[in-house]
Amino acid sequence: MVERLYQNGQLRSRENYKDGKSDGLWERFYQNGQLEYRQNYKDSFWENFYENGQLKEKVNHKNGITDGLWERFYQNGQLEIRGNYKNRRP
Repeated sequence: MVERLYQNGQLRSRENYKDGKSDGLWERFYQNGQLEYRQNYKDSFWENFYENGQLKEKVNHKNGITDGLWERFYQNGQLEIRGNYKNRRP
């Protein structure tokens, strides 16, 4: 695991690698410490958050590409749009 910091010492990201390649959970944080995004390589999900902590977007991946449910939300948490992808195509 690699942890990167902002100049002020606040955690910027946590990254996992295996054999020199991205692997497992990755997280990135805003300077205020709030989670900005979280993703899991290679099969699983990617989540993006607003700076207030509210979920902004959730995307599923299979074999490293967008596949399955995709959702985007407004800052108040209300669903903006939802769709399904198959091999990167809506």
